[in-house]
Amino acid sequence: MSARRLLTALGLALVAPAPAAAQEPGATAAVVLRIEPAPRALALGGAYAALADELSVFYNPARLAAAAPAASLAYRTLPVDAGVGAAAFALRLGPGTLGAGVQYLNYGEVEVFEPDPASGGDLGLPTGERVGGGELAVTAAYAVRVLGRIQLGAAAKLLRLQLAEAAASGAAFDLGLGADLLDGRLMLGAAVRNLGHDVGPVRASPLPRSARAGAALHLTGRAGLHSTLAVEAVGWAGAVAPAAGIEVGLAATRTAKLVGRAGYDGSRRAPSAGGLVAGAGLALDGLTLDYAYQPLGALGATHVFGVALRPGPRD
Repeated sequence: MSARRLLTALGLALVAPAPAAAQEPGATAAVVLRIEPAPRALALGGAYAALADELSVFYNPARLAAAAPAASLAYRTLPVDAGVGAAAFALRLGPGTLGAGVQYLNYGEVEVFEPDPASGGDLGLPTGERVGGGELAVTAAYAVRVLGRIQLGAAAKLLRLQLAEAAASGAAFDLGLGADLLDGRLMLGAAVRNLGHDVGPVRASPLPRSARAGAALHLTGRAGLHSTLAVEAVGWAGAVAPAAGIEVGLAATRTAKLVGRAGYDGSRRAPSAGGLVAGAGLALDGLTLDYAYQPLGALGATHVFGVALRPGPRD
């Protein structure tokens, strides 16, 4: 299997890009940067630019300024022999908030094929050799408040991509803007992501650059009910796609809260799944357990599990 075919297969299984994006899977480098890093973000359709917690380091660094100190881990199962995981934290430092995150993608192993001359190169012969590889992205971000309600932030990412014996390193940058209105019930956010030069272990390709802008609204009801509605527009590869999610929580006891989530991601829909995603969570004091499910059509489905320590309030 060629490197391009391997990355194309991984792109289909991991991010299932929408046809509207008009971009072949594997045409951009750093697939790891296009994977939703945690279950809450995935279950809300990726509409996360306006929300504020430690995951903002991956979506909109500016919203870190409104995030409480926290740390989280997540792991995703895949229908291919690969592994994906992420970790993030946020803490107050100086006049603002420091955030850091790590994302990794293990390609697993694939059998190497050589072109078969008898078929004109259309078919391959197994060589008995197996190759693997992976991707790593380490992110550091900082955000500050200005004029009370406005947040500004920036993030820098170091990338390491490897496929068999070939390896490459690179960097990417994010810029973000955020705001809190209506006593924090209405949140706004916008970010440009993955700015930087082309990178790749075999052939340099563009980073998955994107721009996103969205809003989130907190609603509080009776009997311990609360909800959050997030909507977003995501622009990448010359197209604009919608993303939206809703989260409904119920305080079961003084220390336990149950949460249900559903979302739609128009930029990553699988052919027969329609872009719908769902998930759930359980919060016990400062400990949170999250889960998300994403159907991938003929490729099967992916499951994402996460655990977090969040002693403070969460958007």
